[in-house]
Amino acid sequence: MFSLLSRLLMNASQSVESKNAFSSHSVTVVQKLVIPNCVWQAGRTAAAVRSAAISCLWALLNSNLLSSQYAAQVMKDLLTQLITCLDDHNQTTRLVTCKALQRLLVSCKDTFNVDMLHQIYPELLKRMDDSSDEIRVVVTKTFLAYFRAFPSKYDHDLYKLHLEAMFKGLLVHLDDPTSSIQVKLLLLI
Repeated sequence: MFSLLSRLLMNASQSVESKNAFSSHSVTVVQKLVIPNCVWQAGRTAAAVRSAAISCLWALLNSNLLSSQYAAQVMKDLLTQLITCLDDHNQTTRLVTCKALQRLLVSCKDTFNVDMLHQIYPELLKRMDDSSDEIRVVVTKTFLAYFRAFPSKYDHDLYKLHLEAMFKGLLVHLDDPTSSIQVKLLLLI
């Protein structure tokens, strides 16, 4: 079901969304299908379902079917599940979760408040130590979207400790053995 839904969402501009019929249902898809299936449960089947659910979310976000207005309705629950999926033992789930989070930060940046943003960076820093270089590269791109999602009135003095923790965590990776990660981090800092 998730594979079929993902394919439909990726081709939404030629099918259902050509009549602007799906956007109002995007919240229902996230609330009723994606979030419940991202909840961790033991077993291979549950891991496959989590991976498929996250892939479906990525397809939804990549097709721009979840607007900021609709995302605000589910952001708290969605963010909680995305953060837990960043620690999933399945490499594909972690990778697609990073991509989905990056897309969410780009397309719905107005729905993130400062507390939500502060909740994300420790988890992204953990993924910088991932065993997969592919995930680590995607995390650097996610950090770029993350920094762009900060509100213009962000109080640097009030949140100085958060900023220091972020940059301290990122500076460690400037000596990374993978040169592509070093280059991407230099662009961030």
